[in-house]
Amino acid sequence: CSMTVYNLTLTTLAPLHISDGAELRQDFDFVAREGKTYRLDENAILAKYENQILRSAPRYPLPGTLLKPEDFTSLELFRYILAGVPRSGKVDARLRSQIKDAYDRAYIPGSSLKGALRTALAWAGWDEIRPQLDRGAIGRSRSWAGQPLERKFFGPDPNHDLLRALHVADLFGPERPGQGLMVVNAQVVTLRSTGSPVEMEAVRPEVKFTGTLTIDDVL
Repeated sequence: CSMTVYNLTLTTLAPLHISDGAELRQDFDFVAREGKTYRLDENAILAKYENQILRSAPRYPLPGTLLKPEDFTSLELFRYILAGVPRSGKVDARLRSQIKDAYDRAYIPGSSLKGALRTALAWAGWDEIRPQLDRGAIGRSRSWAGQPLERKFFGPDPNHDLLRALHVADLFGPERPGQGLMVVNAQVVTLRSTGSPVEMEAVRPEVKFTGTLTIDDVL
């Protein structure tokens, strides 16, 4: 078996959001205060205010509502702190979570980077392959849109896909919880309409990640 391994360094050029599928809720998962977003350590807060919580039974307060002004200097009550706050100040404000490891450190999944490389390769090969672009090429399924086009570029099925030979490892960067992240208020704008605002955690510009890319030369 012959493998060629490349060391990768990736630097973000603009805010980058890769979702972990979770939505953080105000006062339950985070608190916005004076231009910063505090990601709550619920266990630490509940331990500090256990007696107050028990006295309020059967209606338990949200962790964020227990905090006093002086608590915001106690770093042990927070998993991490980000610059920026969500645009929405509503009681039920939401913040889309950035994918992180078990220690709240941002990383870039190898699968996400491989998908980006796949798109770049397809774009680069467009003039050579010259696929027919019509409704049949896009398909009827939203989940598999463009699959007929992908097969023209990379192979007729997963067992004969050219990128089977490409293995991309997860890329890791900042070493502290929440480091390199910020709060971004985004909005989708088209020629016809303006979408609803979306608040999210995102990797800052100019953050470096490193990892490896392996090519199976036999395949």
